[in-house]
Amino acid sequence: MSGVIVKNFPFKLGQTMTVVGIPELDCPKFEINFGSDEFTIALHFNPRFNADGDHNTVVCNSFQDFKWGEEVKVGSFPFRQGQEFTCILISCSFSLLLPV
Repeated sequence: MSGVIVKNFPFKLGQTMTVVGIPELDCPKFEINFGSDEFTIALHFNPRFNADGDHNTVVCNSFQDFKWGEEVKVGSFPFRQGQEFTCILISCSFSLLLPV
């Protein structure tokens, strides 16, 4: 699995996380993963410019027991290759306590 992996982070009810980055000019997609390791991903956040049959689509799902969960596709796509995205705000509606 490629991309950024945020591991062993005790994300609690009501907390918000801000992520800032710049997608490379020629990248077809990028991903940010939140989980205990690369095999247990509670949130897979995957903006796709042109990848896996999707064009300018944000896909979210999870990865557990070596299986991907159902994809949820988000309607808005504020990302541009080579341009900084100012923030992604993630507000947790449940406690995500990752094992250490």
